[in-house]
Amino acid sequence: MRRIWSQDGEGMSAYFGEKEISGWGGVKRAVTQVARPERMSELTAALAENETNNKSLLAVGNLRSYGDVCVNSTGDMIFMNRLNRFIDFDPETGIFTAEAGATLAQILHYVLKRGYVPPVSPGTGFCTLGGALANDVHGKNHETAGCFSKHVLSFKLMTADGEIRTVTRESDFPLFCATAGGIGLTGIILEVTLQLKKVPGAGMKVTRRRIKNLGDFLTALDDNKEEYSVGWIDASSNGDRAAELGRGILETGTHTNLATPIFRPEKSAEFPFHLPTFALNRHTVRLFNELYFRRIAKDGENSVEEYRKFVYPLDKILNWNRMYGKSGFYQFQCVVPAEKAEAAFAEILTDCAKYGNASFLAVIKKTGDISEGMMSFPKPGFTVALDFPSRGMRGSGFINRYETVCNKHDGRIYLAKDHMMRPDTLAAGYPRLAEFQAELARIDPRGRFKADLPKRTGIIPYGAEPTRREEA
Repeated sequence: MRRIWSQDGEGMSAYFGEKEISGWGGVKRAVTQVARPERMSELTAALAENETNNKSLLAVGNLRSYGDVCVNSTGDMIFMNRLNRFIDFDPETGIFTAEAGATLAQILHYVLKRGYVPPVSPGTGFCTLGGALANDVHGKNHETAGCFSKHVLSFKLMTADGEIRTVTRESDFPLFCATAGGIGLTGIILEVTLQLKKVPGAGMKVTRRRIKNLGDFLTALDDNKEEYSVGWIDASSNGDRAAELGRGILETGTHTNLATPIFRPEKSAEFPFHLPTFALNRHTVRLFNELYFRRIAKDGENSVEEYRKFVYPLDKILNWNRMYGKSGFYQFQCVVPAEKAEAAFAEILTDCAKYGNASFLAVIKKTGDISEGMMSFPKPGFTVALDFPSRGMRGSGFINRYETVCNKHDGRIYLAKDHMMRPDTLAAGYPRLAEFQAELARIDPRGRFKADLPKRTGIIPYGAEPTRREEA
């Protein structure tokens, strides 16, 4: 195994080395022991060492979740992103199998030229297959395509006892539903078999148009007939523009052909350094939002562009999270029922603008049916996501207020984005929590798999390390 994070010396682990870890938001950080296997034999050896040390464990991919759901500060962590081999692909049926560390961007580069795309993608192609299933991600087509797990045919899971199980809906439906959105607590996802989506080509026919306020946005999303839809909101609108609260740009799209080279992530530009905190303030953000809004003509625009550019726009700038400075940023994402969305989002956006709470990337989408996943995020309604600099404890105050708004309007908060959700909020928002906990007790009775978020929110007992397995 490559020991890129470990050091030689007396008492040094053969497979685990010390590393500071954080989610994509960079607010929650922890120094923990990390291994990065490249072969199954190395993964098995690392797991044996973890068992000997009697510590909790968490398998992760590229750390693209924002908060502490991808951090295990009191135990060991295993990075799966070098276990990323493609295993099988049937070009006739579109059934694709790969190791859990393969990213959606890697898969897309291989299958798009063959007429397929992953059926559901989040906002980044750097998400791994295992991460996509563990968070049961959704995309700009949730209303029509559902969550990622809907298209998963089977997966291989290494459970706490070391057994490798091939899990399907037919073989073990409770375990399937607990793993989909189960944030890695049911075991280590090793492989995923996915039904890809057949498309006419590498292009997207895209329409962009201005929307004047929040009410019109919700109506436009509700009336949309295209397969993909997403909105950017000017979260700085206030004062003399109060009537424009929630104004923004609606993007809709559908697949089409395009005879151009496929966009490659290695060709992306890179954000070179962390911006100083003072660079992000209400004035700079308001200027950015004004310019971004006006980049679309009053009568809108139509274009044909490469699929990846439409579905992964931020992947064009590597390490874009650095623009929020070294202290990192929060992202808050909630979903609320359709009939309560306007009141809930108006309250959040009014507060955001009133206090100059800088948000470049306020996003709104319509969500469809509930997933099979016990802890999956979307439910019918609308979801809004905002991000803003942490700026010490000031940022946490905003999160607390938005969480209260979410609770008041029967919403739920996305685990993959969360930084500080309260246990009562999680219990109220996720009605299958008790069912999920019962499945964890069945599949991992010793509590081997843990992360900071489930300890913080009460999904699993805080602080307790796994009991040692008694050998027969």
